[in-house]
Amino acid sequence: MNARTTLSFLPAACVLIVAGGGWWHLRNRGNDARKELAAMTIQHEEVKISALSSEAMEDMESLQKKLDALEADILEKETSITQTRAEIERVIARTPVAPDEMTSSFGKIGDMGRETGSLIRLLVASSDAASDGKKLHELTEEEAMEFQASFMKLLAWVPVIGEMESTPSEFAQFQAAAFREFYELDDATSAQLESVVSDHFRKIAADGWSVLDRPTEEGEGADAWKAGRSAALAALMVDLRPLLPEREPIIERGIFPSLLNVGAGLETQTYKTPDGKSATSMGLPDWPAPPWLVK
Repeated sequence: MNARTTLSFLPAACVLIVAGGGWWHLRNRGNDARKELAAMTIQHEEVKISALSSEAMEDMESLQKKLDALEADILEKETSITQTRAEIERVIARTPVAPDEMTSSFGKIGDMGRETGSLIRLLVASSDAASDGKKLHELTEEEAMEFQASFMKLLAWVPVIGEMESTPSEFAQFQAAAFREFYELDDATSAQLESVVSDHFRKIAADGWSVLDRPTEEGEGADAWKAGRSAALAALMVDLRPLLPEREPIIERGIFPSLLNVGAGLETQTYKTPDGKSATSMGLPDWPAPPWLVK
């Protein structure tokens, strides 16, 4: 190759060299740009994570402040309730209780007695007669609804009535109101009946025959308690009988134990149906039987 030919290739070579150098330069710049972009991406993600963490921390701090405020409010209200309850107890302690009232949510003793007497009247009147198996009285729909409502109340009252026996004056008020409602007694007779019941139940409580003295387990102790209570209630029935109008034996057989022994609670009872079959039901105590009806 001559000098001219060589020289003629120089511009093209220079162009290739320059072009090649430019491509490597651009390639290097591209790589640098990619690295920088990757670094910026990582940095951006870190900033996002940091921002999210900061927001989460702010939310947690806000929730904690609300929780602290709620706990403080609850504590304040509990303190207020405690103070109010103490004030109510102080007021109750300073307030005299009327003779015909109970310091419970069940209402007046007299009202409880009257409703119980009305219930027992319906219960006894609608029970099966011993002689012919016929009911003494078929309840109307209205009477049946009244009976059901009163019976549900009595179920709630039974424990309270049992506790009354430890305070003979209260229990006597209850019994006087119940017997008055059942027998339609006048004021004088009701007062006499209340006095008799109070005297007897004062002795019953002293002798350990009240409902609160009943043994919690079956056995000789429970049998002895029932025998002692039965004898005490039978003596009370004998003293009450002259104060009350005479009624059919079936009525007397139901009214005396059902009312005087109501505090003993419901019991499972077995009886004979008109067709001679045995049946069981829950009912008020049917013991003791009035002594004058025991053969």
